[in-house]
Amino acid sequence: MTSENGTLYLVGTPIGNMGDITRRAVDVIANVDIIMCEDTRETKKLLSLLDVALGDKKLISVREQNEQGATENLISFMNNGKDVVYMSDAGMPAISDPGARLVDAVHEAGLIVNVIPGPSAVTSAVALSGFNSTAFTFKGFFPRKESEQLIEIEKLNVSSAIMVYFESPNRLQDSLKILAENLNDDQRVVVAREITKKFEEAFRGSAKEAYNHFQTGVKGECVLVIEPSASDSINLEDVAIEKALQLMIDKGLSSKDAIEIVQLLNPISKNQLKEIYNKLKG
Repeated sequence: MTSENGTLYLVGTPIGNMGDITRRAVDVIANVDIIMCEDTRETKKLLSLLDVALGDKKLISVREQNEQGATENLISFMNNGKDVVYMSDAGMPAISDPGARLVDAVHEAGLIVNVIPGPSAVTSAVALSGFNSTAFTFKGFFPRKESEQLIEIEKLNVSSAIMVYFESPNRLQDSLKILAENLNDDQRVVVAREITKKFEEAFRGSAKEAYNHFQTGVKGECVLVIEPSASDSINLEDVAIEKALQLMIDKGLSSKDAIEIVQLLNPISKNQLKEIYNKLKG
């Protein structure tokens, strides 16, 4: 597979069911010189299940903490004609996982990146939802801080697109609780859990129903899908920013803190936010 310069292959791996691996993915993994991955232990398990011998291949762990150094090594490998696979523990690399820095560096170096498509929890959950929209937005993990959650929910209340978030089982109940308390009553959610695995579940209903359903806890990684708002012709910038600032005022935050928090999540100048803040304060 080698040429004068090597190629970086981004390989999508199963998110649960090993039958979802593609023939092309197995062929590429079997024939490259180097495998970069999130967790070498998980990758060794995958190679064993695929009946791919590690042989003389180098197996290198790439995490957020060492991604910069790994990037430099990757470029050196490729400049020496080595083909490299990068794969995360599950799903498509660089989607809320390490990898984007590697890909960016390879592009900047004028080298070749190929993608080997594979399972994605994001698109799988959107398909499972059955929500009708021509667009969806993936936002990574749902915010952890209450102030940021409230701002995000204001956006959800006026969004015309399906919104998708990852969520850990340990935080799911807290996230559903704040959604139940603040999301529009007619906006449904889907919690897709353990996608493609033995105990796969896709619960669909209101945020309150989802909160009650998962009262006893949950196991496995989750994807949270929010139905578009039923509101028509609402401008996100005009409405969500104003409502977000009003929430901060109602919670007693100072003008400085309220403006700084809202500005973190909205592309708007501080002067414009001050003007809106002062109008709301009267």
